[in-house]
Amino acid sequence: MMSNRAPKMAKPKRAERETGRGRGGTGLWSKGAKLVSAAVAMIGLIAALLTFLPRVTATVSDPVDPNDPFSSSVTITNTGYLPLDSVTAAWALGEIKFLNPGGRPITDIGDEANEVVRRDTWASHDLGPDDRFTISLNEAFRGNRTTLVSAEIAIVVVYELPLPLIHIRRAKRFPILAKRASNGNFYWYGDTLHKGTN
Repeated sequence: MMSNRAPKMAKPKRAERETGRGRGGTGLWSKGAKLVSAAVAMIGLIAALLTFLPRVTATVSDPVDPNDPFSSSVTITNTGYLPLDSVTAAWALGEIKFLNPGGRPITDIGDEANEVVRRDTWASHDLGPDDRFTISLNEAFRGNRTTLVSAEIAIVVVYELPLPLIHIRRAKRFPILAKRASNGNFYWYGDTLHKGTN
């Protein structure tokens, strides 16, 4: 006796193009997602490392005597997240311009990129985050200031980064320029585009 049941028909497969999941499509998407995740993680790691790089600043005050730029003080600050050891400040001479008795300019030229002049009164300091100390420029420069025209110098900050088993020693130069403003008073200006930076 024959059965009246119709033979079972195989269910049609979904077209790969309709689903957008061709063979290997899911694998390519997974690999792409992993590459993007790895790139984001790498960027985050680099940003975290940059955050912990040592950072120091040298901030120059306005002169106490508007006719004497060397009456200013300089404040050295640890603006990073890591402590710094043996922080010292010095200065390097660039160009100092005077007027001679006849009114003609005279220029004293130093090696701002390499020379360093330290004062015994400028002691070494260990600076934690946001710690600072101040030096007076008039302790370093004893020249004639009454006929001063302009001055290019660099504040040199030397410090050690205490790490396990090693100490990294670095120096940072902050070139500054003193000149008279339109009101006739001397002011210091950042001179980072000048030669001698590092």
